[in-house]
Amino acid sequence: MSNRPIDRPLKDDGSRIQFADGAVRSGHKGQGRFDLLPFRALQRLAVIFEKGAAKYAPDNWLKGMPLRQFADSALNHYRKAMMGMTDEDHWAMAAWNILAIVEYQERMQEGVMDKKWDDLPQMPALTPLPVLGPMGAGQFVMDMKSKQTR
Repeated sequence: MSNRPIDRPLKDDGSRIQFADGAVRSGHKGQGRFDLLPFRALQRLAVIFEKGAAKYAPDNWLKGMPLRQFADSALNHYRKAMMGMTDEDHWAMAAWNILAIVEYQERMQEGVMDKKWDDLPQMPALTPLPVLGPMGAGQFVMDMKSKQTR
């Protein structure tokens, strides 16, 4: 079987959109809405990619590094942005590092990247906090005391 692009079938999710003048197109459900992406923010991310490629090498970040490195850097840039620091584009750099984690996770799931890079802590699920009633925390404390006396 040929693997030439011209021989590949058209993918079709079965959904259809019909336009006012009769044109019909596949609905693309579940593939994302790329037309809704924030292109100003993406440009700032693209500049981070450009600077990183110039400093290290294109795609250097894909050679493999622990996810904790990305997480630590994301949190550090977030901290600096929250402190009002403007020496770098800290918001975009925090986003870049989070996107790197997401990309690694996708590649690991697909089997094209070694899972050894996933060194993020595996924390147990947290128990949700109770929803406070109209009396707020005072009601919660009274409820807890009544449960202790039973």
